Amino acid sequence: MEEKTVQRIPKLFVFDLDDTVWGPELDFYMNKPVGFLKDIEEILLELYKGEKFKGAKLAVASSSGFPARGKKKMKDMKIRDDLALEDVFSFVEIYRKEKDRHFAALKSKSGIDFSDMIFYDNQMNNHETVKKLGVTCVFCPDGLDKRLFSKSLENFPSKEGKIIT
Repeated sequence: MEEKTVQRIPKLFVFDLDDTVWGPELDFYMNKPVGFLKDIEEILLELYKGEKFKGAKLAVASSSGFPARGKKKMKDMKIRDDLALEDVFSFVEIYRKEKDRHFAALKSKSGIDFSDMIFYDNQMNNHETVKKLGVTCVFCPDGLDKRLFSKSLENFPSKEGKIIT
């Protein structure tokens, strides 16, 4: 990935799943094949293995009425032959609640302050809720690509609750 000026690296990278990491949305398309979106495999692998991100953690914050289905899909989907999607995440919060609840749980479990977190999601309403906590938010309506990922790092932490697009 292209190297630009990065002030500091987030301590916790948080991802929504549906339409951000994978598509289509599990809650609505149970019998359709689900696949990774855009550059997410490469991004997750870099976060998990890259020297630049050593010490950073990854988390899931997903609002779903079917948490067991999401966890099973995370186990079944492979980033590489020897690495399941679930393996890269240190914290997983999947349940039908507002995102501020997910983030309160992530802060409690990780010990990481909201100001040291970055959140990737395809739904603006979730960002409106989470930015009030002091989390840097990145709006990725069509999934996360390398360009937006790089831009998110260059703009971390966001100023005055500005959502990165």
